[in-house]
Amino acid sequence: MKKKPKKRLDFLGQTKPAVSNQYKILPPHIGYYKKFPAFSFKYYMDKDKDLSFLRITDCSNFHTMFSNFHKMSKLLWQEIKKAEQFHAHEILDESKIPGRIKSHLNKIGAEDLMPFQFKAFNEKRIVGFFNSEDVFEIVCCDFLHEIYQRPH
Repeated sequence: MKKKPKKRLDFLGQTKPAVSNQYKILPPHIGYYKKFPAFSFKYYMDKDKDLSFLRITDCSNFHTMFSNFHKMSKLLWQEIKKAEQFHAHEILDESKIPGRIKSHLNKIGAEDLMPFQFKAFNEKRIVGFFNSEDVFEIVCCDFLHEIYQRPH
């Protein structure tokens, strides 16, 4: 009996090459780039005391984060990526992703997807990925800004 291929989410056809730790970037085509942001918390790490919004203790930080969401909601993702204030980009170096996040992505079947981040407030980053419907799946918040890497 033939084994069924492992079911996984699709990110515009982008997958990791078998031999490298780098994600293969395919040429952009119509997808999330030409859409306004839509967010989902389906895969959010809500119980993680270090990577969830539980760590935000100052109301002004929540206000800034939602103010940024409001500003982003008026822009297409391609404009958000160009806007310096959001620092939005793919996470190209898989080695920069902490083990807990990698483990979570593997558990939900998203290990082959292109992780993405953008600035929430101060130097804190929202980390997630785009699902096959071009919705940004929020996974966690990088409070220590440890997975930062500017694309080349």
